[in-house]
Formats: sequence, structure tokens, C-alpha cells
Amino acid sequence: MMPSEIRIFRSSPFDPNAQELLVPPKARTRPDLTDLTGPNAFFYLAVLREAPQGCIALRNMGSFGLVSAFRFLSDRARTSLPDILIEQVETQARSLRLPVLRAWVERMYPVQGQALRRNGYFPVDPKTEEEDMTLYERPLRRAATSPERRQSEPSQPEPPDLRTRTKGS
Repeated sequence: MMPSEIRIFRSSPFDPNAQELLVPPKARTRPDLTDLTGPNAFFYLAVLREAPQGCIALRNMGSFGLVSAFRFLSDRARTSLPDILIEQVETQARSLRLPVLRAWVERMYPVQGQALRRNGYFPVDPKTEEEDMTLYERPLRRAATSPERRQSEPSQPEPPDLRTRTKGS
């Protein structure tokens, strides 16, 4: 069932003193569309908390809002990701963060990620693609070589150091 109003918070929805506004959806082009518009990532988290399974439109969002919304979606819908429309993305997000986000979505949801790319929601900029992928992959490499991970792996005996051996020993 589609809510008649969208809950939007001026600050974090987890803040007990957050000022809550009831705002009617700005536009509905289909009955199962939840339309999210605004500059603040918390807005999307608040709305996604109650969004029905359906189409979620992310409009006029900055890079932080996009990433936060997708992370929330991935926790909320592990098995099925709703159709997503991405429109009017901030210039900064489009030039740097969007390829990083695209790589993350395509890794988590390969089918939906390919559909988004096919529909032009994830434009590829060859000038920033390599740099963006480096930013995306660096944390993955760091996690793979973290001290906690190295300690959990079985240790291999180290080869003897022949340089420190003395004569007669």
C-alpha cells in the first residue's frame, strides 16, 4: 500500500529531537513510485524506511545521499532491489562518485546494475573511470590485507635466515 505522505526529517531520523515534516510526494508517474527529492541523505533514509517494494526515484541527490540510499536499500532488500531511477544527479556526484557507486551496485546487484547502465543512469566518463575505480577498490584491498585477517589465516613457518648463522652452529 502506497503511503499518502512521505516522512521527511530536518536532521537525522535517529535523533529524538528531529523536527519531522509531512510532505506529499512531489510526483508520481506510476502507482508504485516513491519519489525522493532533496539535498540531504537523511531524507532518503527516512523515506526508504517506509517505501513499498516498487520503483524508487532518486532525484537531485548528492554523492553522499546516493551512496547512503543504496547502502540502506541493500540492507533492506537483500533478495530484490526495486527499480531505481536516478535523475538530475549533482555535477560532483556524476563526475567522481557516480562511477564508484555504479561499481558498487553492479557488484551487489549485477542484473540491476547492468540495466541502470543500459538505461543511461550510470554514464561512463573515461577521464575519471580509472581514478574512480582505484578509489572504489582501495578499501577492498585494504580489508583483504588487514592485520585481523592476517592473524586469522594459518601462519606458515618462516624460512631460516642463513645470514645470522655463525660458524660451528
